[in-house]
Amino acid sequence: SSFSTADMLMLVSFARRTSDRFSYGLSGKVIYRTAGGIANAYGLGLDLGAQYRPIDRLALGLAVQDATTSFLAWSDGRAQELVTPTVKLGAAILQPLFDGTLTVAGDVDTRFENRQSAAEASLGRTSFDFHAGLEYLYRESLAFRGGYDDLGRWTAGVGLRLNQVRVDYAFAPTVDQLNAGASHRLSAQLTLEQPRFRRNR
Repeated sequence: SSFSTADMLMLVSFARRTSDRFSYGLSGKVIYRTAGGIANAYGLGLDLGAQYRPIDRLALGLAVQDATTSFLAWSDGRAQELVTPTVKLGAAILQPLFDGTLTVAGDVDTRFENRQSAAEASLGRTSFDFHAGLEYLYRESLAFRGGYDDLGRWTAGVGLRLNQVRVDYAFAPTVDQLNAGASHRLSAQLTLEQPRFRRNR
């Protein structure tokens, strides 16, 4: 038999740039998860992040997903799920190209779940999974992406930015050794910027 699973998230985020080089933010999220129509779950979580740009063409990032350990309660009343924190450390090089920007990026996920052989690398209870990707953003509006994930597969995606609205789609193919089907990820984002007032002198 076969069945599908899906995750839906609603995030409310706050971000602030303290200088031309440093910014930080946080996201509160509501999670809805369904497993093959058998059961579903609701949960809450919190993500934190920061970015530092030592030079214009280099960005360094740090994120902590599920920083407070996200909690999921399943509809069957018996199962509860805890999503432990994941620390993500990454870097990106940005290069102007034609009428857009080419970004080359890589990051590592660090978990503390004693995953051992289930991860690409491990040290005691700490595990590490690596990712790499490319993005070409044309005129700050249309993005084309490709990447390589920790399951050993190539992924692809596109994105569209129109003023304060952003829509992204990503596709990851089937993983034969895990007997898992392809993944489709769709997201939409609305950015509300705080107005800046110029003080008269």
